[in-house]
Amino acid sequence: MRGNEIVGKTLLAAAFAGATLAVAAVVFLGPRSGGGGRGVGIGARRGFPPLHLAARSGSIEAVTVLLDNGAGLEELDRGPNGWTPLLHAIHKDQLAVVRLLLARGADPNRLAVNGTSPLNLAASQGDLATVRILIAAGARVHGRSGAAALLNAATGGHTRVVRTLLEADPSLRVRTGPRYWVARALAHFRGDRAMLGLLRRVEARS
Repeated sequence: MRGNEIVGKTLLAAAFAGATLAVAAVVFLGPRSGGGGRGVGIGARRGFPPLHLAARSGSIEAVTVLLDNGAGLEELDRGPNGWTPLLHAIHKDQLAVVRLLLARGADPNRLAVNGTSPLNLAASQGDLATVRILIAAGARVHGRSGAAALLNAATGGHTRVVRTLLEADPSLRVRTGPRYWVARALAHFRGDRAMLGLLRRVEARS
């Protein structure tokens, strides 16, 4: 009896996984049309594959099933920005999915077609938790990548993110070009003395 129970549970789990994948395919890709071709679903219209949409929605179950069935972890969508599933998860503040994708091997330094990096996107959104997770996963903080993330965070007034980036790389430098001066001007107008101090600090070492 115990053997039969194990087999039954295994079959049930397999059926559940198959059903979940089928549902995900219908939701993200759209149903098959009557002529035998695939209908145009949400993902097809926007150029987002199923995994990208599952990452945006925050569905751990759908992301897991899609990855287990060979979905492209580093695939770039066909939208104008050309993002990975990781970038979509970061954009929609899906922290649990970010953790899962990184645990499954997502590259924290994979750039989008438009040049956006995961760290840059998280920093620009002021997402401190994601910034820390990405740094722990190996996101590049030094050099131009770190400088771009720092300037985006500074422009948005995200002081804690700027401090975190400097803690990860105390030698981080920022060129005093137009983007730097815009960040300085915005900090001045906000009366953000802490940010002004941090920007002067990185300028002094540039």
